[in-house]
Formats: sequence, C-alpha cells, structure tokens
Amino acid sequence: MKKVLSILLMMSIILFVGCTKMNTSSKEYTDVTVTVFEAGKADAILIQSDDCTIMIDTGLDEKADTLIDELKENGVSKIDAIFLTHFDKDHVGGADRILSAFAVEHVYTTYLTKESTDIDQLTSVLDEQNKQMEVLHADQTFTYGDLQLDVYAASDTYSNNISNNSSLIICMSYGMNSILFTGDAQNDRIKDFLDQTDLTVDILKVPYHGHYQKKLIKLVEAVLPDVCLITNSDTEPEEEDIEKTRDVLTDYDCLIYETKDGIIRINMNENAYEVVQ
Repeated sequence: MKKVLSILLMMSIILFVGCTKMNTSSKEYTDVTVTVFEAGKADAILIQSDDCTIMIDTGLDEKADTLIDELKENGVSKIDAIFLTHFDKDHVGGADRILSAFAVEHVYTTYLTKESTDIDQLTSVLDEQNKQMEVLHADQTFTYGDLQLDVYAASDTYSNNISNNSSLIICMSYGMNSILFTGDAQNDRIKDFLDQTDLTVDILKVPYHGHYQKKLIKLVEAVLPDVCLITNSDTEPEEEDIEKTRDVLTDYDCLIYETKDGIIRINMNENAYEVVQ
C-alpha cells in the first residue's frame, strides 16, 4: 500500500524523506540499501540487506571492471542472486565477469530472445562453474528475510521489440517501502503488466532508460510513484526524447533522479526511505 512519506526531525533539520536530494546518508536508514550505479545507458543495480545481496542486471561488458570495483567498495563478497531482466548488452554485458569475480548462488533470467557474444561469454562461465540460468516463465516471489521480490515474467508472445518486451519486471518491498524495476519494458509489455497487476509503489525505475513510451502515462497513473529513477547517460536517450518522459513524470509530481548525474542510493528502514545522490 502506498504510504505518505514521513517527515522526520533529525539534527534540527526537517527532512522530507524520499522527496529531498541529500549529499550524505543517515544512519536512520541502514536496513536495506539499493544502489543504482552510474553505468551509462545501462542497468546495474545492487540490493543489500543483512539477509541478502542481489543484483538486477549487470551493465555493459566494457564497464565491468569499474562495476566490480564498485561492488567491492560496497562490501560485496558474494551474491545470492542475479536477476537479468533481458538479454541486451547493456543489461547482461557484465554478468560473466561478475560471476568470475564473486561467488554467485543463482542467475535468474527471462526467456532467451537473441544470440550475442555477451550471452556466449555468460553461458561459458556458467558451464565452467557447473551452473545454469534459471529461466522464469511464470510469476514468482522470492523472500530474503523481511525483503521480498515479486518477479513478473513476460509472456512469450511479443512481435515488436521482442528483447525489451521480454523484460522481467520486479517489485521489491521492504516494510512500508516499495520499488518497481521495469527493465526495458516497452509499450506492449507495459500494457500486459498493467492488465495483470494492481499495485502502487514509492519508487519507479523508469523503463527503457527514459526513452519516451506512449504507455508511460498509464504506468505512472497506475503505480503512482513519488520518486522516479532513470538509468541514462549524457547522450542517450537524446534530449528531445527524454524531455517528453520528464514532462510526464513532472506532471505527476515525481521527483526525478538520473544516473547521468551520478550514482543513486536509496537507504531504507521498515518505515521510511531516503534517496541520496
């Protein structure tokens, strides 16, 4: 259920939680941390709690060394699960390198939609480690202590933008907080998701790096986020395109954070969250 963001008094400063850009994190919010890395027009997202370390997508192959260093700086030594929303290079590119650098328990994916060198490298490392991709053909819930991931699987019926529309959509919830990660879902996938679900969230990871989608209005109307995250770069999407997306989000009073401006970190306790950039 959507919550009203708490107004907390801390160090004699009133902070509007989840609605204020902050330069330093507060010790009030240490139960769960979600880090959205600055990875260009790519998704690389880390979820950490006392009970789990999870990644959603792994960025580009050429940025894998930097991502591995950043994971280590965030205290990562092993990873319980990697969720690969789909098989485009800007989501799966670093997966093989991360598997080689860390002990990874599970790799969950959508159904395979294409062939590429990045995918070949991933399957090669999985073979070496006697692991396999665990394909999610149906919706599934994963629970790690008090943290829950509801994973919405894509149907294998799309004829347009097949790879992007195969994206897993993941809703993370912890206490009163929720974040919706939408991969690169495009219009057909967004429509199907909205037809099958009814939920509101605090934070939305905007689909497809902020490229404007006609169904974005319907998505925002349905899930009513207070905060929206865009995983973009300085050059992609082009300004004219992403400005249409920003206009939609602004019309619905969403506070917008973009990875082109740096790493985004969401810190949570059971009752509230803060966004730090």
